[in-house]
Amino acid sequence: MNINLGIIQGRLTPPEPGNQDEYFVGKDWKEEFEKIKKIENIALFDSSYKINKISYIEWVITKNSFKNNPLFKNSLKKYPIFSVCAYNMMDKSFYKKEFMESNLKPILEAAKKNGIKHVNIPLREFSNIQNPEIRKEFIENIRVYGKKYKDITFLFEFECWPEEILEVLKGFKNFKLTYNTVAITSFKGKQSHKYFFSKLHKHILDVHLTDKVIKGKPLELGQGEVDFYEIIADLLLVYKYKGNFTIQTNREEPKKEIVTIAKHMKYFMGIFSILKTMYSMKKKQWRVLAEA
Repeated sequence: MNINLGIIQGRLTPPEPGNQDEYFVGKDWKEEFEKIKKIENIALFDSSYKINKISYIEWVITKNSFKNNPLFKNSLKKYPIFSVCAYNMMDKSFYKKEFMESNLKPILEAAKKNGIKHVNIPLREFSNIQNPEIRKEFIENIRVYGKKYKDITFLFEFECWPEEILEVLKGFKNFKLTYNTVAITSFKGKQSHKYFFSKLHKHILDVHLTDKVIKGKPLELGQGEVDFYEIIADLLLVYKYKGNFTIQTNREEPKKEIVTIAKHMKYFMGIFSILKTMYSMKKKQWRVLAEA
């Protein structure tokens, strides 16, 4: 089983007083890359399991952080950044050529300059593509960038039906997907996650592990509406998923960010460990059957 675990930016530092942007990038942004090194010791992982650390951070750009974002002013080549999440694209004008020119192109240029190979674009909430006319115009405009930036993989974080997202991906090898567990849990209705995986698993490169609270109440990780075990089991055991898992869980107590993320990592590591055992047992069974 191949598991690469990361974390969304902003979860290892306390939010600045009065700032409602959970991904805000302040002057101490470098600290997060230092703090990921401390989590392994706090979490006390099972030494028999190889995945015992966070190996990357997904850099986030929001509307509030766009103007003064360090991505545009610093060299980030030495930092373990898997992708840039262009959450500033969550806007009603996301599909328009002029909007992309001023809000997406600078990110693509900065990612290219910093050697970052992936850019995540949300197609949910304000930037939903279910409207056929909007989807058509978005596809027409985003393909221009897909052709121009062939060395960058575009990851679309979606909230729509598989057939609609496949229209976006058609014909472009550098167009892939981010699977947001809470977005699809909220959207899918009577369909199962397995239904979405059956249609889209070949295109998924990143999974955002985030939970949905029940009736607005803050809950312990795993007590919300998202069935993480079902999602991770289907991906790893059924569809042989080899992409990333990115922790995007809710904050808990202020100034206890490292302890919180360590606790959340242990939760997911427990699921991975169970599935690893199941996978090993199946391999033994297959070997016995082959030798019979």
